[in-house]
Amino acid sequence: MTTPQTPTFADTEVTVCSEGDFLLLLRGQRPGCGSLDWFREHRQAIMAALDDYGMMFFRGFETDTRQFQDALDILKPERYDMIDIVTPRSHVRDTLYTSTQAHPAIDIPQHQEMPYRLYPPWYLGFYCEIPSEGDGFTPANDLRKLGRTIRRLYPAVLDRFIELGVRYVRNFNQYSFKSWQTCWETTSRAEVEARLRKDDTEFEWVDGDWLRTFQRRPAVLRDPVSKAEILFPSFGIFHHTFIKHIADKMGLAPPPSGAEQALACEFGDGSPIPEDFIAWIHEEVVKTRIHIPWQPGDFFLISNLIAGHGRTPYSNLDRTLHASFRGRLDLRALAVARAPSGHEAARELGRPANALA
Repeated sequence: MTTPQTPTFADTEVTVCSEGDFLLLLRGQRPGCGSLDWFREHRQAIMAALDDYGMMFFRGFETDTRQFQDALDILKPERYDMIDIVTPRSHVRDTLYTSTQAHPAIDIPQHQEMPYRLYPPWYLGFYCEIPSEGDGFTPANDLRKLGRTIRRLYPAVLDRFIELGVRYVRNFNQYSFKSWQTCWETTSRAEVEARLRKDDTEFEWVDGDWLRTFQRRPAVLRDPVSKAEILFPSFGIFHHTFIKHIADKMGLAPPPSGAEQALACEFGDGSPIPEDFIAWIHEEVVKTRIHIPWQPGDFFLISNLIAGHGRTPYSNLDRTLHASFRGRLDLRALAVARAPSGHEAARELGRPANALA
């Protein structure tokens, strides 16, 4: 991939992060950089840079939470409703929510926001009001780079995802992070069922109030700018190791079986994803992810298509981050249609991922 030319913005120092060429660090140099007029003037350049690089980190822009939200309204007016999100959040105002309120000891793996939806958010904005010094980072990783590495090392696994897609299985029971009532902000089964059908989601009522959903989605997307292959599923979140990690940190009883696990994913035909491939993915994103320590007033923008993000544990219980999502990805429109020829091994079942590569 050819690295785009570093953009320039008035009264701003721009740095391409030395640890990864997908992150732009913008430092405001003069008063007024955080004004709404500044964002109006640079709207087109900011959105183009975000699509080219994947992540933009803003520092010294003298912006509060309301100005942050107003700036997002200028940059991407299409707001995204934060209903049906896995982790707990609180509504602040309008489209502004707290960032995840998962237990501070939980290490949230790199992931894409809401990959189980047909139309996940395209752009994510995070604002730091109160940081936790020395921890509580929001690391990011480049999905285009990850896709190129997978194509080189595990071509047959990638082709199998192209062919079969991915299926997310979610259980709303005593072991889930949220009840279905909290997740969809309603107590009406009929309303939830209508929303699930609208999002092309299969579901069943297992026992009493236990809701189980099945969401088959395209797994490999094509970035329209770089043309890179993007493996979009959030394997780290939808995996039994994360469920166990949460139970351990919160002193909870783990689900007695995989069928009761809150979050899981598999190939689109219901066959298991090789565990050694998932383990490799985790190691690779941890090795390649980068972060900038938060300071009060910092905010960053992420393309949910080409950059993953996570959250490290934090010690300052007053740490406060806010989030707002914008735009929509159409997974079906972006899906890589079929596997390239010459990778028939992708259809083999039951072999370790390293044997398929």
